[in-house]
Amino acid sequence: MIGKMALSDSEGPVLDPIVSIRYIITIEPKEKAKVNFITGYAETRDLALGLIEKYHDSGLTERAHSLAWTHNQMIMQQLNITETDMEAYLRLAGAVIYHGSNWRAATSTLLNNQSGQSALWAYGISGDIPIVLLTIRDRSYIDLAHQLMRAHAYWHTMGLAVDLVIWNGDSTGTGSSFRTILWA
Repeated sequence: MIGKMALSDSEGPVLDPIVSIRYIITIEPKEKAKVNFITGYAETRDLALGLIEKYHDSGLTERAHSLAWTHNQMIMQQLNITETDMEAYLRLAGAVIYHGSNWRAATSTLLNNQSGQSALWAYGISGDIPIVLLTIRDRSYIDLAHQLMRAHAYWHTMGLAVDLVIWNGDSTGTGSSFRTILWA
């Protein structure tokens, strides 16, 4: 049995808005069912309806999935990353986009900043897009810096604009050194 059940159709201002779809499928013993769930967006309702019609065909849906998988494999090969790396980059991208307080500088550090966004411009940073900052204190951070540079390349390939700043904060040697490496 396949059928739709109406949801409450309630709406309004809430803290955690969602879109919910309910579709009931009853599978008898030894039966199989395949469900494709695709999300997307379009600039207009007509374009959205056109995409719905296009991807309603399960064969085309499977082809799109196959092409996406192949494209992803090519990107992984080009950037020399693994699926585990990619999953970590996606989790970190989520933290960049939906930043929580544990990923930000301490409140006291933010309040002490008197320079403003325009101070970033001398370093080639606009301040208009998220900034991922890595402070390197010694050589043990080098592998992390390389990993972040691969993450940045992956994000760029996927269309996520982020400025990566690697700050050499090593204070060994003759005083504190300050060098900034930008990967833009």
